[in-house]
Amino acid sequence: QLWTKATQENKFPMTAISDSVFLIEDYGNRTMTFFKDAHNEVTHLVYNGMVCPKMSNSTTFSLKNASEYTGDYFSAELNTSYRVIFEDQKLKLWHLHNGEIMLHPAWNDDFVGAQWYAHAVEFQRDHEGKITGLSISQYRSKNQFFRKRDLVKQKN
Repeated sequence: QLWTKATQENKFPMTAISDSVFLIEDYGNRTMTFFKDAHNEVTHLVYNGMVCPKMSNSTTFSLKNASEYTGDYFSAELNTSYRVIFEDQKLKLWHLHNGEIMLHPAWNDDFVGAQWYAHAVEFQRDHEGKITGLSISQYRSKNQFFRKRDLVKQKN
């Protein structure tokens, strides 16, 4: 039996319709179509009109590059801030009223938050690769953007 499982969701069975198309009854009878290259390797899939590239099994997050994520992030729309901290060998999101939220690496700059209101956290980079902000998604809102603030060191 082949199964599908989105991040932080239950797994659901897939039924083969052909060698590349699978039906997922629990997703409202939607289909998932897999595409292969000339070497017969799966390159991407299409689900509900979305083209999704095949992801590697590894993430680029490591303890060596954890500091590039740290800092303060502000949303003008929500008029609130989050701070990303690296503590006890773990990346965490911190909010004044909500406290700490563990961030678990998912893939590249995408993390899974341990609370419903920060279910998915995706860091954004500029063309030079510098982190400029993060987007938080959860069940009621998607891609709420928080711009990274440059930390100004105070002189004594």
